[in-house]
Amino acid sequence: YEPRALCWMLVPETVSGLWKQRIRWAQGGQEVLIRDGLKGLKSMNPALYMLVFEQFFSLIWVYWIVISLLLAFLNSNFLDIYYLQYHFSIIILSALILTFINIVQFTVSLIIDSRYEKQN
Repeated sequence: YEPRALCWMLVPETVSGLWKQRIRWAQGGQEVLIRDGLKGLKSMNPALYMLVFEQFFSLIWVYWIVISLLLAFLNSNFLDIYYLQYHFSIIILSALILTFINIVQFTVSLIIDSRYEKQN
């Protein structure tokens, strides 16, 4: 293992390229989950358990958010300002949860990468 290895990679340069890449990754993840999900659960490898559960719960989370937003929109009363103040809290709550998870992941990645970065 060489922690100082250099590599070259291509990254999407436009938002549409990034969108297409994310669609490919999501589709590939679901295809692997459908094809190999049971094999991963039957194996005795805890790392595979984590990968299968992460992919499965990501799928559940996406459907839950879409259904929740759809139900919130269908049940909303846009003419009542008090209704808007108190009943759209699920959108704010999900945004705060996503922000918190993003900050935690970013902090962990900085901690891990700090071991391999040159000290100035």
